[in-house]
Parts: sequence; structure tokens; C-alpha cells
Amino acid sequence: MKKFLFSLIAIAVMAFGFVACGNNDGGNKGGDAKVGIVGNWYYSDDIFYTFNEDGTGSYTVNGNVFNTFTYTEKPDEGQLILNNEGTTQPTTFNYKLEGKKLTILAGLDNWGSDTEYTKK
Repeated sequence: MKKFLFSLIAIAVMAFGFVACGNNDGGNKGGDAKVGIVGNWYYSDDIFYTFNEDGTGSYTVNGNVFNTFTYTEKPDEGQLILNNEGTTQPTTFNYKLEGKKLTILAGLDNWGSDTEYTKK
């Protein structure tokens, strides 16, 4: 229940354009996107992130794309930076990637509890 509530809060935050990080490199929209995070990462069967190789991505809820974004992955710093389409304010998530498990960590900017996603 706690993770479900966190997920709902995260969705609401993204809806208001809280998630962001601009990159104006003209080519790879996400800049330093790495292969490690590329793919679909599921919180549940109906809630998942998609990270593409070109630095773009989306957040899908119940079969509907809820949010699109560009991203930059900084694995050496344990940071994932998302730029929600239509916003300019960056948000950095601390994360941990271990094989097929992606954990968005709770902390200063990542309120709530750690949230785990599984790669399929």
C-alpha cells in the first residue's frame, strides 16, 4: 500500500511538470543516456517507465502514456535526470541499478520510500 501511494504521488507530481532536466545538444536529446537503463522498467504490469537509446522515454499507466520526457543517466554519480515534456525545471533522482532491478531511492529530493522497478 505504501508503494502504491508513493506511485500515485509520483504520478501527480509528474502531471504538474515537476520532473525535468533540459538538454540542448541538438542530437541525442538525453545527452549521456547509457545502455544500462534502456528498456522497460515495471513497477507493476500496468505502471512502467520506458527508456529509449536516444535519450527519450515515457511513463505509462494503465496502457496510456502518461508522460514523455528526455533523460540523462549519470551512473558514476548514481543519478537519473528527467526532463518532462513542456517543462524547464530539472529533477534529479538518485537511483541504483542492479541487473534487472532499478531502485529509485528515497532521500532529499526523492521524498517517500525507495521504489523498485523490474526490467522485462
